[in-house]
Amino acid sequence: MKAWLYILTTGIVFGTGGLVSKHIIDNGLDPVFGTAVMMTITAIGSIPIYLRAGGVEARGWRMAMLAGALNGGGPAMLFNLGFESLPASVNTLIISLGPVFTALTAHWVAADDRFTRAKAVGLISSVTGVGFLAGSLSSSPVTGMAFALAGAAMQGASLLLVKRVATYFRPAATLTAMMTGAALAAFVVTAVTNRWQAPTSEMWLLMTLLGLSGVAAFGSILAVSEIAPASQASLSGYLIPMVGVLGGVILFNEPLGWRLALGAILILTGVVLVGRQNREPRFGMPRLRGYQPTERN
Repeated sequence: MKAWLYILTTGIVFGTGGLVSKHIIDNGLDPVFGTAVMMTITAIGSIPIYLRAGGVEARGWRMAMLAGALNGGGPAMLFNLGFESLPASVNTLIISLGPVFTALTAHWVAADDRFTRAKAVGLISSVTGVGFLAGSLSSSPVTGMAFALAGAAMQGASLLLVKRVATYFRPAATLTAMMTGAALAAFVVTAVTNRWQAPTSEMWLLMTLLGLSGVAAFGSILAVSEIAPASQASLSGYLIPMVGVLGGVILFNEPLGWRLALGAILILTGVVLVGRQNREPRFGMPRLRGYQPTERN
């Protein structure tokens, strides 16, 4: 029950956060710079949790920063770049493909999270759903879809690393390190691409709210990764598209055509099939191939 509470928190926060991100990006916020600022605010907001947890050793910082860059900063930038050209409903549906990429990765690196026939059917269903999403668009923003798919792949695949960090170190103690890694990665990309910006006061307010809400969302990801298999931990993808599609239709007047509806059904069906648990122990760390666990710090 506790695992599902964390999954619900993550899905709702990320689902509504995507709608807010779409709003401020449509109003001129640079998606790369905005990601860097929001991740920095999340890192700062998590410091009290870090101090209360007693901190973490240097090895934990290094692992958590890498996990944050791959599971937080990188995917968030790619999703926000997708929001530049994609409707909120389509972008959030593509984001929900994260569990599919988690299952594919887990098949190769986690001995107790195998890719079953049901998951294979789920993969086919999800890919078909993406095709219908592309057909639902009046134009063909290939770049936006590529950004969103790359973000889903990066976030889904790197969840195995997040689970490893959450299992070896206390989740509350590693959240700040993860968000620091995410912010640094985003600022490096901002500097390399020279996407600096002077945000308006409204942008600052909304970025602050998104950054602080990220403490709850990313903290929930770490917490559920500690107690549930990777494929289950990624199931916040159930709620993100529901919130995104409804919000896109209600707030942004996005059309709800049959292709979008069918694509949503196929993707969600695929995510459900991929999320089905194997006949293995439900809880505990996945047995990484060729790796012997050490004592937790």
